[in-house]
Amino acid sequence: MISLLRGFRHRRVSLPRKVAWATVPPYHGPHLLLGRVRLDVGACVVADGEHPAFASVRRSLAAALATPQGLLAQLDAYRGEASELTVEHDPFGRHRDDEVTAGDDRERIVLRPPFTRFLHFLVRELRPQHVLECGTGYGESSLHMLAALEHLHHGHLHTIELDATRRRLALEAVDRFFPQTRRLTSVEGSFADALAGVVAAAAPLDLVFEDGPHTPDVTLDVFEQVVDAVRPGGLMIFDDVQHEMGNQPAWAKIRSDPRVAASLEINARFGICARAGGTATP
Repeated sequence: MISLLRGFRHRRVSLPRKVAWATVPPYHGPHLLLGRVRLDVGACVVADGEHPAFASVRRSLAAALATPQGLLAQLDAYRGEASELTVEHDPFGRHRDDEVTAGDDRERIVLRPPFTRFLHFLVRELRPQHVLECGTGYGESSLHMLAALEHLHHGHLHTIELDATRRRLALEAVDRFFPQTRRLTSVEGSFADALAGVVAAAAPLDLVFEDGPHTPDVTLDVFEQVVDAVRPGGLMIFDDVQHEMGNQPAWAKIRSDPRVAASLEINARFGICARAGGTATP
């Protein structure tokens, strides 16, 4: 409690870099109430069970809430090159009938800090051999995870993206920051068409990050395609588990699946679960 009260000014406590383990409504700003005083915090986490890997999650989350330095500051500031290229698919994987530039599309779908920094520090904590990203987008999460792998001189990132324009711009961003990297394999295609082959080539998986359309059918299909290839104790992360498109039922089924040992939910957005014991698909 002393740490929560540190910095108290004029009956308001602002804690942008603290971590609180509490419940918040979906998509609302995380906060706690101390009497009539509202405490704004950096992250709120709901735990369903416990797992040794969650210690790495906690440390990574705390690190992500600190002010970035060096390369991470550059990645945080990066907003891509202005592009008049058009995208063929909307954020839910459907083919577009209208014409939308990549610049406009990017503002709607890009994953921003501190979530990207969290992925960076989690990769550094876990030291994974094989990371799978489902949904490259414009490469913000790829860049942060790749930066961690380059820092470790270890591991490989496998990433899948449906839209050719998004993938092209993501790879241009990778070339900008990591022109000599050999730690990335990028595949263009839908999860339905490409995921099985990527999983077979990359298994056993140590870390999976799913950032697709956020609809329950796609989320559950990704889970079913990857879970048996994740090594025991490996982590699976699902973005937007409380998305307005109705992703909550999918997340509820994933959390209750017997192949999941325990789960966490960060800011009613990131769902993280640990693979239960057993043998991952070789």
